[in-house]
Amino acid sequence: MSTNASLETIVVANRQASSTTWMWWKEIRQLLPLAVLLLVVACLIIVLNAIVSSLLGSRRFALPDEMLMLVFPGLFATGAGPLLVGQERASRTLDWLALLPISSKRLITTKLLVGLSGLGVMWIAAAVMITFFSGTRGWHFGGPNLYSGSLFSYPVWIAHSVFVLVAGFFVSWKIRSQFYSLVALVPIAFAPLVCTSVLAAIQGRRFLADEVDSWALVFTAIGLAIVFPWMIRAAMRTLSPTAAPRSFTLLDQPRRRHSSSVMATAPRFSTQLAPLIWQSLNASVGTW
Repeated sequence: MSTNASLETIVVANRQASSTTWMWWKEIRQLLPLAVLLLVVACLIIVLNAIVSSLLGSRRFALPDEMLMLVFPGLFATGAGPLLVGQERASRTLDWLALLPISSKRLITTKLLVGLSGLGVMWIAAAVMITFFSGTRGWHFGGPNLYSGSLFSYPVWIAHSVFVLVAGFFVSWKIRSQFYSLVALVPIAFAPLVCTSVLAAIQGRRFLADEVDSWALVFTAIGLAIVFPWMIRAAMRTLSPTAAPRSFTLLDQPRRRHSSSVMATAPRFSTQLAPLIWQSLNASVGTW
């Protein structure tokens, strides 16, 4: 009996490992185009930035390479949630994943860990590219009091990218539409910076100076502590079984009235293109 029990335990462990490996492979395949696209765009911008500075004969009119590279991890954090969650909700593949013999906790954890791993890779790529293109003069911009030093002197940038990543997962789990989830992500992503700016104005200090950087990190940590449990709750609610739709009898169905006044207000078009434009505008008024 003990031998059979140990064999069953090994089989269950192998099945769990294989399912986790399969999920990691699927999630990485979903994020890979975004990561490759951002890295290619980063290289192109650096090359174009160098060409502009060489043509003008001065780097005063060119953006610092390190500033450009620090933007791309944030862009990756913004798109990871809508890709891993929002796209699957729009294509209804998330419903198929919920029917598999995989716990909701494992599904949520795998997607979040893949997003965090991708964000770490983007930060490593940003550090390598800044060091390669800028050399010893890298890691300095905006004056001596603004984020000068090595990569580990940029805690606000790194923490804020993690906060944006988790917030992106939260709005994607909470809102089905990818467009509306991205719209909702904008005020959430800027909330720690807005709080830091308000505090800096009250204290009479310069925004994002050395004295205020610690406050930006504090507000970002508070936001992360608030958004993370919201994300878990929204994900568990999305993956939980939904209630059956309410059934109506024919007598309960509302009667549709096609009066002559309603038919008279229907637009009439003289061209074939006009109806298509009118339909696209009226079918997605909220999106426009």
